[in-house]
Amino acid sequence: MNECTDRPERVARVLLAKALSLAVLVLGSAGVARAQFTEAPAGPREVPAGQTVNLFAQWEGGTSVDGFYAELPRGWRLEGATALQSGGARRAPLTVRPAEGEDVYFIGAERTLRGSVELVLRVRIGERAGRATWALVPFTYRAEERLRRLRARRLERRATVEEKATTEGNRVFSFQKAAAPLLLGRTRLPALSTRAPFTVETWFKTTGLGEVVLSTWDGAAQRPYPLELVIGPGGRLHYYRGRPSRHESMVTPQPVADGAWHHAAVTHDPEAGRTRLLLDGVAVDSLRGTVPLEPNREVVALGGRVPPLRPREEDTTAQQMGGFTGTLDEVHFWPQARRPEAVRRTMRQPRPTAAQQETAKAPLGADEPGAALLHFEGEDWPPAFVTGELPPGTERVRSGLRFYAPITELRARTSANTSDDQQNSSSEASARGAVSLSWQAPGRGAFVIERSTDGEDFREIGRREAQEGRRRYTFTDAEASAEVVFYRIRQQFAGGAERTSGTLKVGRGTSPDAPKQGVTLVGNFPNPFSEETTIAYQVREETRVRLSVWSLTGQRVATLLDKRQSTGHKKVTFRPQNLSSGTYFVRLRAGGKTRTHKMALVK
Repeated sequence: MNECTDRPERVARVLLAKALSLAVLVLGSAGVARAQFTEAPAGPREVPAGQTVNLFAQWEGGTSVDGFYAELPRGWRLEGATALQSGGARRAPLTVRPAEGEDVYFIGAERTLRGSVELVLRVRIGERAGRATWALVPFTYRAEERLRRLRARRLERRATVEEKATTEGNRVFSFQKAAAPLLLGRTRLPALSTRAPFTVETWFKTTGLGEVVLSTWDGAAQRPYPLELVIGPGGRLHYYRGRPSRHESMVTPQPVADGAWHHAAVTHDPEAGRTRLLLDGVAVDSLRGTVPLEPNREVVALGGRVPPLRPREEDTTAQQMGGFTGTLDEVHFWPQARRPEAVRRTMRQPRPTAAQQETAKAPLGADEPGAALLHFEGEDWPPAFVTGELPPGTERVRSGLRFYAPITELRARTSANTSDDQQNSSSEASARGAVSLSWQAPGRGAFVIERSTDGEDFREIGRREAQEGRRRYTFTDAEASAEVVFYRIRQQFAGGAERTSGTLKVGRGTSPDAPKQGVTLVGNFPNPFSEETTIAYQVREETRVRLSVWSLTGQRVATLLDKRQSTGHKKVTFRPQNLSSGTYFVRLRAGGKTRTHKMALVK
């Protein structure tokens, strides 16, 4: 948790720079501890052809330098550079000019740079797609007052230039420089109070620095606020909440103002006393504890701060913070603290339009009562919760941001194994027959077929490559031997995104050697679970079945079933009410025998 007593954007934060899209590798000489560039983990290195991006690096210090040479691939152009010190609180003026070659640029500082320095290079990417390499070489004037390049400290990074982005995708909302924020009426949104759970999600793309993405604050120092998302001067995404003389913050470890699409989410759970910041579906920072903060105005601002009612110079702070310059999409408000895996699973799932939801009698913009979604498709845009006129300098534009339709119609059927390539399958599997799976999905990426015997631990059993224009796919599993098996399909996309289908349970009959009587406890899925789980079992002979849930201390916490049941595959849904996170046991008693299965509750 980060706290400060002044306005958040004035806070000096000394952080290790970690670039997500174009990070830094250390190529310094051996034995140098700090006179080098900071090492950052490998991440996506794709950059869009013909667009402007930010490249990020951090000189760790130790050796003072007077500037850098930037070596760029042919066709790339350096448009500007910024040096930040003291965690972004101080800017060092830089001079940028072409050097001895058209692809080499001189970046000089007015004063010698001492200590840690964050560099932000604004670069126009060339039109040529393929692999490319860019580099930085620090230099100094010391040593007899002549320019000397420190080649032993050279930074070098490879990138892949993607084909020029298509503009035939979905619509997004674009904010031009100096555009006013888009205002949303709070009466149509969840509470956004720290007294209640909430989640706010959005897709964003920007190269702007020191800008407000989303806010519930008007900048007045004496007024509290529960939520603000800001792109800091170093390109990282910051979350702030605060009250007079005290502000709390979270921050992403790597810059996000790189010109690529990113997904941000803030989840707040007052019962657990935790607020999380998620970037691209991964939790990167958190705050412990909850302070009661209410929005003091009836609007939420996108692309800037809430306009003050009576602007007064002595009543407002941080006028240096600018409005947002970039694009937003899929701004989603939930009246619940969503778990990171739920955010990750649905962030690339396409949402139906308002008209489609009305036809389906679904809540506006979401599949959860009280939730609201602002997307920018449809002719009936803007929705009712956008208040006032659309600000000048904003518009809906086409974007290459892609959403992936979910895998649907996952089905299975069993059949006898008769093909030649199945003769080596086990006799037990052959007796029950192979399982033929079929599903429907867009023709993109690859499909990974996974199988489990308990609905919990899955392993890969095959792959299918997607084909353009094809919607339906099939796979035959000739090796399954259990009476009950579970299947799911994972669709993998370029860039590391994935979409996982629901779990399909298949009962395959009883093997010749299996007992004719008794009850089998198959297990529960999903496991671990947070809101509900399905417990599956098989009854081979009509009998009385008692199904209950017990804690680790031996206390029965729920009785799910106690009645006589006929033969067949059965399932019961368990929804814990006031149980805390931990390990529990489901106990099945039938025919004088007891069977147990361990399950994990995670809230």
